[in-house]
Amino acid sequence: MKKFKIIILFILSIIFIYIVYVLLNNSNNYTPDSNIEYTNTEEFIENNAKEDINLKYVPIVISTDNNYTYPAVVSMTSLLENSDKNVFYKIHVLISNEFSKESKNKLLWLETKYDNCCIKFVNMKNIFEDAFVSGYITKETYFKLKIPSILKEEKKCIYLDTDTIILEDLYQLYNLNIKNCYVAGVADTIRSSDNKKLLENLKISNLNKYINCGVLLLNLEKCRASNIEMQFKKFISERKEIFHHDQDTINTICYDGIFELPFKFNVQTYYNLNDKSPKEFSKKEWDEGVEKPVIIHYPGKKPWNTLTWYAEKFWLYAKHTPYIEEIRIKYKQS
Repeated sequence: MKKFKIIILFILSIIFIYIVYVLLNNSNNYTPDSNIEYTNTEEFIENNAKEDINLKYVPIVISTDNNYTYPAVVSMTSLLENSDKNVFYKIHVLISNEFSKESKNKLLWLETKYDNCCIKFVNMKNIFEDAFVSGYITKETYFKLKIPSILKEEKKCIYLDTDTIILEDLYQLYNLNIKNCYVAGVADTIRSSDNKKLLENLKISNLNKYINCGVLLLNLEKCRASNIEMQFKKFISERKEIFHHDQDTINTICYDGIFELPFKFNVQTYYNLNDKSPKEFSKKEWDEGVEKPVIIHYPGKKPWNTLTWYAEKFWLYAKHTPYIEEIRIKYKQS
């Protein structure tokens, strides 16, 4: 009889532990959209704000897949290494079903090193499965178009491509007043092209407001009020081919609501940085960006594959991670 009681108690203990485990792992999940697995933000901000009235926070969104896990870790490492410790970063990572546990753990490492961040994964599931992709572009590039509904509790957020290096605290960017615009970004080199086919495809009169979408400050309240996501969806569904994917989508739909940011917030390395200054920027703005970039963006040649402008910055922050040797092996760097 005594042996039987011990067995029963053991079984009950196992059941209790399992229930606690399930509750802890599911307490932050909610699914207002059946196609997306959302995660609520932590209570960290609210609790710490009571203790420290100087605490600020910035919602960051990135989108990645298993192939870009290392660049994503290095990018976020540079963000946190250069962050003001009184600014808390809520990093939302948009992923697909294929994103592995190993990749998640590499990003979660950031929480163990930096006290002023939390990582939240958002499983986008089968969203944008039918969207137009080409070359190295995958469906993940479209995930940013769902940000207004994913971060429905936020007024603004910063979106960053994972081929970026951040050299200053980004509260200065987050705190900018972009007035009544949908989105803020930096001019793209495409403005300099005479691309009649692109204009015809986008059905816009000119490229004077065309921005690069690797770094964005999003006015989420404005986007939600205008049901911008529905307009994105309609644009994608009506076109068999979208030359620049999510970037064309954003620039077309938000055409009359784009706020231009200074070059320093998205110093794109496919520009020839030895130039005096392209026509998109004033000489002062260009020189400031080249000499003291806030965000470096590698939209063309990648610093882990080839020599490009500011490649040394990527490797500098890769060395701040525990994955430096893995990164060197993966990209065959000595």
